[in-house]
Amino acid sequence: MRRDHLLPFLTMRARRVLVAGLIAAALSSAVFAAAANLGVTTDTLGAGGTSVSTCDSAFTSTYVVESSDDSAFKVTGVTVGDIASACVGGRLQVTVIDSTNASLGTGQVTVPDSSSVTVPISPGADPALVVGVQIAVVGGV
Repeated sequence: MRRDHLLPFLTMRARRVLVAGLIAAALSSAVFAAAANLGVTTDTLGAGGTSVSTCDSAFTSTYVVESSDDSAFKVTGVTVGDIASACVGGRLQVTVIDSTNASLGTGQVTVPDSSSVTVPISPGADPALVVGVQIAVVGGV
């Protein structure tokens, strides 16, 4: 079968570009068809805003540093103090960070009925890299 009579006005390069475009269109149609079958419903999506109250904004923190079996020191916990009673029952989340605000270790505990609690940090962080701590309470009384 002779192929030179098909689309005689197009050069060989133009024919290749046309075929590549048709293949790309077919593939993208298949991708959109697959995405249409994912079953996303509007009742699982939402947006909005609301005011969030704070239970405390003046925490104190102290690092717990321990040596491991290989004599390397690690920050293994953070003692958070001056916790307001409005935070009791909430989840206290602590992250120790380095100079780029990257997490070196995290931990969380339920806020007890006292003004301080020690939060274990995992993994233990090299004290030389720790420059700060981020503290958040989710929930509470």
